[in-house]
Order: sequence, then structure tokens, then C-alpha cells
Amino acid sequence: MRDFYLTVHFLGLVMGAGSGFALFVLSFVLPRITEGARREMAIGLFTLRYVSYAGLLVLMASGVLLLRPLWPAMQASPWLHAKLGGVAIIAICAVFGVHAMRQPRPNAATFRRLALLGKISVVASVLVVMAAVQSFH
Repeated sequence: MRDFYLTVHFLGLVMGAGSGFALFVLSFVLPRITEGARREMAIGLFTLRYVSYAGLLVLMASGVLLLRPLWPAMQASPWLHAKLGGVAIIAICAVFGVHAMRQPRPNAATFRRLALLGKISVVASVLVVMAAVQSFH
């Protein structure tokens, strides 16, 4: 069963971090587009944000299932604590992101906030992956 959970965990990572990274790259392209087209494109990217959030949920659920049998042995690992802290930062950014996207009329400040949250999430994602790699040593 552990192999199944690990496979689901990596699929969640691909969904969450992959779409998050794509949004990160697009945040540098969007300012170069005209205002009207930028707004339409940014609203169209909301679907990609939801894929990222779904990946985060899959990642967190499978992570809990993977950690459950190992929790007593893993509690003392500083890398696990760093990883969980990074995931918490990403989850907080996701909550703020969903809240921002649910506004009835998103404005320029909403899109700037989403871009900042995306950048914070990408940095936290890289740190989570680095902590995960270190925890295997």
C-alpha cells in the first residue's frame, strides 16, 4: 500500500508544483501583455490555479497516509519539520489565493496579490523538495 500512497504523493507533487511553476513563469510574461488581454488571460489561468490547489490537497492527504506508520521514528527529524513548515506556508498561500479568486470582480490588486502568493509558494515548494531530499540521507 505504501507504493500506492507514494505514487499518489508524487502525482500530487506534479499537479501542485508543476502548475505552480507554470503560473510563476507566466507571472513574468503577463506584465508585457496589454491590460485588456492580461486581465482575460489572468482570469483564464484561474483553472490552472485550481489544479495546483487540487495537487496540494492530494499531496497533503497522501503525505499524512505515508507518515502515519513512521511518525514515532520521524518526529525528531528536523528535515521533516522543515518540510511540514513549508507545506504549511504553501497551504496558507492557497487559502489566500482561493479567497482572492472568489471575489466577484477581480481587480489589478487581486492579480498582484495572486502573483505574490504564487512566488512565495514556488520558493516554499523548492524548499520543501530540498528538505524531502535531505530527509532521505
